[in-house]
Amino acid sequence: INVTRKQKLKLIFGARANDLVNFKIVPANSKLIIFGSTVSKKNTTTTYTTKDAFPAGTYYIQVTRALNDKSTSGYYTIKWR
Repeated sequence: INVTRKQKLKLIFGARANDLVNFKIVPANSKLIIFGSTVSKKNTTTTYTTKDAFPAGTYYIQVTRALNDKSTSGYYTIKWR
């Protein structure tokens, strides 16, 4: 996600899986720390708006299986504004 100016982000995470899927916001700038940046979903879609404005820059969404369980399968969706 490229943020061109300081702003709050609206993220929509969805998952349809047999176990939890983790979504984590990771800044490209290693000096920037984001607290509470991980959410876990199983069979739901949820909209989150960040509490604070994010500085301009690049951010990645890291998607992993909860607890690295290789038996977790399904799909996920991500949208942002």
